[in-house]
Amino acid sequence: MIEAIINNISDPRLLSKLAKGRLQGKKESLEQALHGLMGPHQRKMLAVQLRHIDFLDEEVKNLDQEVEERLRPF
Repeated sequence: MIEAIINNISDPRLLSKLAKGRLQGKKESLEQALHGLMGPHQRKMLAVQLRHIDFLDEEVKNLDQEVEERLRPF
């Protein structure tokens, strides 16, 4: 859903169809919440934040591998 917003999709009905997990049962509320102004700056900031989350996820994965390797002798 966030990627769709970043890609300038702003139709609340279309965005609500992208809901996953527990949000799927709340599509009407989600549609209401998705009405609003999302300009180029906000979309850019969302993209930056999403890339940062992806980076952090990768770092956690790398650290998990390192911990696993260091614990192997034990």
